[in-house]
Amino acid sequence: MPALSQYPNITSKNVIGMFFQEMEIAANRSWVSQITNEFTSNQATETYAGLGTVPQMREWLGGKQGKNFREQSLTITNKDWESTIEVAVKDLRRDKTGQLQIRIAELAERATAHDAKLISDLIENGTGTTKGSCYDGLAFFADTHSVGSSGTIDNEKDVDISAVPVATHGTTTDPSVGEFVHAVLDGVSLIQSFKDDQGEPINENASSFLVMVPTGLSKVARLALSQQMISDGENNPLIADTINYNIVSNARLTWTDKFAVFRSDGRSKSFISQLEMAPMLKLLAEGSDYEFTNNAHLYSVEKCGNVGYGRFDQAALITLT
Repeated sequence: MPALSQYPNITSKNVIGMFFQEMEIAANRSWVSQITNEFTSNQATETYAGLGTVPQMREWLGGKQGKNFREQSLTITNKDWESTIEVAVKDLRRDKTGQLQIRIAELAERATAHDAKLISDLIENGTGTTKGSCYDGLAFFADTHSVGSSGTIDNEKDVDISAVPVATHGTTTDPSVGEFVHAVLDGVSLIQSFKDDQGEPINENASSFLVMVPTGLSKVARLALSQQMISDGENNPLIADTINYNIVSNARLTWTDKFAVFRSDGRSKSFISQLEMAPMLKLLAEGSDYEFTNNAHLYSVEKCGNVGYGRFDQAALITLT
């Protein structure tokens, strides 16, 4: 049987090169890194201690007062993940390079999108009592978070769109541009109001926010960031704002009347991506027993890690009512 190396455009080395090139392209298009801290792992589970913040500057009287992490913590357990495709040797022999490149690119996209899938599940299940435990044991989106001297942190808000001061009104599943703009501003203002465990504003320097919407709200969300005027000569405050807004339409969300706002420029973010083994491509290709027995090659991407909730004070869930 001819070795794969006889087909210079489709060597195993080239396949691996294709995969990681497509991984990089896909990663640059992903929203995950904007709202997720990535940590490496070297054991089955990792415990993340403390939601506390660095202490505020104080007048130096007496000795220095060191501050430890808070006692609250959460644990994330690694899981093994894989995705595998099979390619017939006859297709390689016929030099179907373009088709193989598409399959390898799709494999890379699946690997890159995996964290987006897992984090979308966390966002979708971020309310209620049985799912979404955070550092404080509450759901990610809850109205009774509290850490130290933070006071109550309520990161879920209902916005009555009928009360929004605009000339054009819509419905909760199809709001007007003006209503949506005001709802986004409510979410940003809510996040900016949160205080840390020492009673200090935690998001006072926030200058970048990600607004994640289900596909049903995608059109109005994009119009909200492109229209100069929103209602009867009223300037669009999102356009003139010094804050940067990024719209992400997430097809994995089943919401119809909700969207989420995340601070995206903070050092501590809303979610944790824990990685024990980064996505890697394994092949049973030229010269392998699998090729001999099945006249085909296997390309498998493997990964070990998981995701979890991070800082709930960097996010807000907005429900249109």
